[in-house]
Amino acid sequence: MADVWGIPKGRMETHEEPMEVAHREFYEEVGVRAPVDLKYYQLNPLVTFRGKVITIFAADASGRKIEWAGSNTQSREWPVGTGRVITYSETVAGGWFPVEEALRKIGVGQRAILQDLLNSQKEK
Repeated sequence: MADVWGIPKGRMETHEEPMEVAHREFYEEVGVRAPVDLKYYQLNPLVTFRGKVITIFAADASGRKIEWAGSNTQSREWPVGTGRVITYSETVAGGWFPVEEALRKIGVGQRAILQDLLNSQKEK
C-alpha cells in the first residue's frame, strides 16, 4: 500500500524488557537511536486481529528534529517456491507528524494506538 504509515514495532524475546524492545525496533526501523532523555509512558496494549499483543510507548518529542536515516533490511524468497531471494528495506521513509495528521496517515490497524494517545492527553 502506498502512503500508509506505521509505528515501529517488533517481536519481543522472552529475555527482553518491553522498553528495550521499543528502543531496538526504533533504531532498526528509523536508523537512529531513540532519545534517552525523554520521559516515556506506556499506552494501553493493542491486540491485533491475529491475536498479537503490542506494547506501546509514547513520548513528547515536540521541538526535536530526528531524521529518518533508513532501516534494516530483510530477505525473503519471492515469489514463494521459486528459490529466488530478494532483499528489501523494512521501511522506505520516516517522518514525525502531529497526532491529528498521523491519524490520517497511519494504517487502519494502528489508529487505535493514536486514538489512545489523544485520549490520554485529554485526561491530563
